[in-house]
Amino acid sequence: MKFKKGDKIIWDSGFGYEIGIFLADDKKIMGSYLVDLHTGVVRGKTYKPESEIKKSSTQLLFDLTNKYYKLA
Repeated sequence: MKFKKGDKIIWDSGFGYEIGIFLADDKKIMGSYLVDLHTGVVRGKTYKPESEIKKSSTQLLFDLTNKYYKLA
């Protein structure tokens, strides 16, 4: 998936999700994106696997909340 700097993203780790901003497709760490996470225990700039980064949408937030927290 293609991202541009500033895109709203969701990091879906397989154990939960966090919300943030896409910063760069940094080639220093192969297969990872540089993101700025705004939720969760560990916030700020970090590298996350490309396969775990999704474009943010209301439907995706609803689906992940239902998947992990069974609230919906």
